[in-house]
Amino acid sequence: MDTKTFHEEIYKNLINYSQHNSEFKFLPRQKNTQNRLDNGIWFQGNKDYAFVGLIDRSGGMNKTRSIGLVFWKVDNYLEFGLELVYKGEEDTELISLYEKVKHLFPKLKLKNTDKFTFVIGDTSQGFESVFNFLDNSYDALIAIFKDANRTDVIIKNDKFIKLTSRINKLRNKNNSLSIFINN
Repeated sequence: MDTKTFHEEIYKNLINYSQHNSEFKFLPRQKNTQNRLDNGIWFQGNKDYAFVGLIDRSGGMNKTRSIGLVFWKVDNYLEFGLELVYKGEEDTELISLYEKVKHLFPKLKLKNTDKFTFVIGDTSQGFESVFNFLDNSYDALIAIFKDANRTDVIIKNDKFIKLTSRINKLRNKNNSLSIFINN
C-alpha cells in the first residue's frame, strides 16, 4: 500500500460515507505544505499516518484538529482510532466539553500532555468497522458541541465542500497525468 493509495483509500471511503450520511463532515489537509497535497497526502500526516479532523478546532501544538480519526498502516490494512488533542487550549468551556468527550469514549487514554487516544479497530475486512463507529458515535460526538451551543467548532458544509472540491481537482489532475504518462 503506497502513500497515495493509503490516503486515497481513506478519502474515497469517507467521501462515499458522507454521500450517504449528509450530517457527516470531515477536514482533510488544508495547506499544501511541502507539496503534500500535490503528492496525494490528503490528510494531516505522512506515508504511515493520517489524521482526519472531525471538529474544526486546532489541536494546539499537535498541528491537527482537536478531535479526529487516526489511521496507521499495518501490512495491507489500516488500524484506526480516535484522538483528542488540546494542548495549549485556553477556552475553559471547550476544555469542559472535551471532558464530556472523554466520558463519551471512556477508552480514551492519556498518551501525553492533553493528548488522548484509543484504537478502535482495523480495515482488514474493509471499512465497515469505520462506518460502524461513525454510525454509532459521530452524532453523539457532535451533539456534545451542539448542546453547548458551540457550533463554531462543528465543520461547516461550505468549508467541507471547498476543501473536498480542491482535493477532487488534485485527484483528477493526478489521474490525468498518470494516464498521460502511462500511454
